[in-house]
Amino acid sequence: MDYDSYGQANLAFCDDGLWFSQKGVATGHQWVIRDLAQYGLYGQADDMDLVVDGSDMVWIGYIEQNTLKLANYDPVTLGWNSGVIDYVPPMGSAHFTMETDGLGGIGVAYIDAGGFLKYSYNDGGGFWSSETVMNFETSEYIMVGAGDSDIGLVYDTQNNPVISYRDMQTGELSLAYDPVAIPEPATLALLVLGATIIHRRRCS
Repeated sequence: MDYDSYGQANLAFCDDGLWFSQKGVATGHQWVIRDLAQYGLYGQADDMDLVVDGSDMVWIGYIEQNTLKLANYDPVTLGWNSGVIDYVPPMGSAHFTMETDGLGGIGVAYIDAGGFLKYSYNDGGGFWSSETVMNFETSEYIMVGAGDSDIGLVYDTQNNPVISYRDMQTGELSLAYDPVAIPEPATLALLVLGATIIHRRRCS
């Protein structure tokens, strides 16, 4: 669930299909529920997330047949547009997450079908760029694995992405982040530190 700039609540959920609900001034402070199947949107149970961007546009991320998709509400046509981000493993919930930054953009962190950690970003202009997250220290792409599916995403004060995940090699809770700024898509590589290293640095 997320709120827009008018304080209206926006909620996505699965109940034998993908549903969207709003509550606020525009709905008379009552929950108005819409079945998104009428727009051709279908989701699997618990595999979804919702964010509202800086333009008050609602975005819903969901899984359909091992495909990560994003749908956004079009206030002009009063309908929903949907597109494919990537293929994902056939597993349970929480293998992707969405967040907005302070610039009005949207980021998605997820595990792809090969078990690699990926990050996609939309600056609000409609174009999505997706990159596999790399460990600067080893120059290897980060593998999370199908069994360790909990992914977290936030943005720091410089609007750089910070992704939490459980490392498949060590089993440690780790963070991947960009130490400078969001680079060009072709050069995106996030620095990785284990949770134990971060804890030691904080204590020093």
